[in-house]
Amino acid sequence: MGKKTQEKSVAFFERNSWYHRTKALQDNGIVKYGKKGGFSSQAEAEASYRKCEEEFNALLRKQQLSSKSNKDVLFKDYLIYWFEEVFSKRI
Repeated sequence: MGKKTQEKSVAFFERNSWYHRTKALQDNGIVKYGKKGGFSSQAEAEASYRKCEEEFNALLRKQQLSSKSNKDVLFKDYLIYWFEEVFSKRI
C-alpha cells in the first residue's frame, strides 16, 4: 500500500492565527497580492481562500469580456460569463 500523498494547503499559520493569500483585481487590470488572516482554524482559512478565489476569477472573466482590446477570450470563459451574468439573472 502506498503512502497517502498530502496536499499542500493554501492556509498558513502566522502570529497566532491562520492566513491565506489573496488576489485583488485593480481597475487598471493589475493584480494586487496580499493576505487575509484572523481565522481560528486551517479549514476556515481554506474556505475563505476558495471563496476569494471564485470572486477573483469572476471579476477577471467579467473584465476580460468587457475589455474591447482583448480579443483572446476563451469560449469557455464566455459561456461561464453568459450563464452567471445573463442567463442566471433572468431566472
